[in-house]
Amino acid sequence: MSAMVLTFLISLAIMISATGTLYFSGTPVDDATDMMHALGPWAGDFALTLFTLGIIGAGLSSIFPNLLLFPWLIADYTGTPRNMKKPLYKLIVVIVALCGLIIPVLGGKPVWILIASQALSPFVMPLITLFLLILINKSDVMKGHKTSLWMNIALGATLIFNCYMLYVALIGLIKFIQ
Repeated sequence: MSAMVLTFLISLAIMISATGTLYFSGTPVDDATDMMHALGPWAGDFALTLFTLGIIGAGLSSIFPNLLLFPWLIADYTGTPRNMKKPLYKLIVVIVALCGLIIPVLGGKPVWILIASQALSPFVMPLITLFLLILINKSDVMKGHKTSLWMNIALGATLIFNCYMLYVALIGLIKFIQ
């Protein structure tokens, strides 16, 4: 719980800082080097090192869960142990890792891919929250574990917030298209 709250607060601080400095100063961020230059006034020559460490940290914190997700889902679905030494699981991990090369090989800009992935999040999050709410309230899935009223209230509030964010995203998409 503390890790979740701290992650939220750190992300909130980063978004507020980025908005307050980049957007209002009119600093464009179209490429990864633009972000590095935006750090320049604050970090000086150390900005390149700081930015590089940040990107490596973000990549490492994302890649390991992404590589393990699909094999673990298959193991859970089939009811088999999570043995990552199986040839099928090794092949899946290699394929998922190679998918990370699609954007650089096709010449895509990483900043735009990051923005696009975040922009698609409001379209998926209401469904994920709804399915989670349904699953944790099914007694045949949860067996002896009972979901508390507070958990249902929190997930209900999250679902309402996600639906609102979906609405805001749709309005923004419609205005962008027109």
